[in-house]
Amino acid sequence: MGKKGKLYLGRSAKAKIRKVQARVGSGRISNKVVCDSALKQLWLPKQRAAAQLERLGVAYDSNKCLSRKTWNNNTHSELIEYYEQLSKQEAPKKPKQLTRSEKLYLSNIFHKYGNNFKRAFRDTKLNYLQWTETQLAKNYKKWLDENNQSLLTEN
Repeated sequence: MGKKGKLYLGRSAKAKIRKVQARVGSGRISNKVVCDSALKQLWLPKQRAAAQLERLGVAYDSNKCLSRKTWNNNTHSELIEYYEQLSKQEAPKKPKQLTRSEKLYLSNIFHKYGNNFKRAFRDTKLNYLQWTETQLAKNYKKWLDENNQSLLTEN
């Protein structure tokens, strides 16, 4: 029997473990892991990850990044400038489209009342969602626009 408490792996198993640990702990990140297009363009595959991120101005070790010496350092890298420009751009807003149930709801109301929103507002049976006159007017305009577009695409 061997020593109590320790499992003897043998020399070949220990060598394999060391190889795997050396490969995993090398700090290299391949291009397959980098998914961001801006970062992928600036990434050098033969350099260590910590050096890469330091060169790009991104924190690899937060303790080093938050030290007093680096607080006054206002250097910006290409990557940081790229993301600042992206954050300043506003994403185009898409108008909310009516759902199928809302279209049916509106068609029932407007076939009965047309564009008389005051009477449609007061009808509690048809206006069960309790939309106000202004909500009915806005949704009526959307409903007409969507119906006109569907008629134009069919012809």
